[in-house]
Amino acid sequence: MQNIIFSASVVAPVFIIIFIGIFLKQRGIIDESFNSVTSKMVFNVAMPALLFQELSDIPIDEIFNLRQIIFIVAALSFMFILSWSVALFICKNGADQGAFIQGSFRGNFAILGLALIYNAFGSGALANGALVLAVIMPLYNVLSIIALTVPQHREKSLRPGHTVLKIATNPLILAAIVAIPFSLFQMPIHPIITTTIDYLAGMTLPLALIGIGSSLSFASVRQDRALALAATLLK
Repeated sequence: MQNIIFSASVVAPVFIIIFIGIFLKQRGIIDESFNSVTSKMVFNVAMPALLFQELSDIPIDEIFNLRQIIFIVAALSFMFILSWSVALFICKNGADQGAFIQGSFRGNFAILGLALIYNAFGSGALANGALVLAVIMPLYNVLSIIALTVPQHREKSLRPGHTVLKIATNPLILAAIVAIPFSLFQMPIHPIITTTIDYLAGMTLPLALIGIGSSLSFASVRQDRALALAATLLK
């Protein structure tokens, strides 16, 4: 019973905020323009601030776990292959295959994952989650590009140099790179800067979760109910 109560206390706040996003959208308080601006704000400002905040604060040798990283990369790769195999049987065309593969293997660790980690283990565990995020983001990007091009026989449109540049300039990757020296050498940061970063980082999860709720489209799910259900089961 205690485990059920604990699990509910971890998961419930996340979904309450998501439902608040749904409610605000239905009431007309927020709209599509809010979703667009919020998404850019979270990805380019708030989440990089959170990533830097968590990684720079703790010595990296205390949170780096090679076996954990290998397991996560292996599990993600396995899910990618499994999703592709299933897509070959249930999807009618390359476009559907690409969307199904991405919807099946790509999780929402950056938002839901970090939110659940924070609720379950507190802010101390966010540093480990941030490190994992910094590792899997490049892998997510590469696999997503493959999933969206190869099934549609658009291999010629693959541009390795462009992909590498896109990954290297990803705000989350840049935040992790900047944070590593501070983590390794425990370089002090002026309180004014840390407080500013704290404010920006604190916006990440509430804004992102409300954005998820307000962007949900149940009509589109009903149109492709079978594929959506299959992708959800795989995920």
